[in-house]
Amino acid sequence: MVIKHTILYAENDFDDYYLLKTAFDEVRKDIDLIHVDDGWELLQYLQNLKLPSLYPSLIILDINMEGIGGKETLKILKSTRRYQHIPVVMFSASKSDKDKAFCKEHLIELNMKPSSFSELVENAIFFGRQCDETSIKTIKA
Repeated sequence: MVIKHTILYAENDFDDYYLLKTAFDEVRKDIDLIHVDDGWELLQYLQNLKLPSLYPSLIILDINMEGIGGKETLKILKSTRRYQHIPVVMFSASKSDKDKAFCKEHLIELNMKPSSFSELVENAIFFGRQCDETSIKTIKA
């Protein structure tokens, strides 16, 4: 299988990463899900990529992480010219109105972490579609 997309997932709970990886393995084998523990590690990972063609198709951020959390990471990404074009989705268990308002203000999706594996598979399908849309926009540009 040829890898078509890369998704960079900042998540401090390895079990959550592993479950999402398993969901992707069921529905989208063309996606490479790369795990980093927090926003700081995500930014270091991106900085080490020398070519923009190596940037991920999508970044998934957990809101609540130790160190640099999802909100702070998003602000840095969107204020850094090299990374502004990379789509970002928040993926969190938080049901806070403040978190919902933050995502709405920054024009990004807030996807709730599901309580069942079948719902997680639906999330994987959604994230895969986000990657596909990014590819279509890149081709048209």
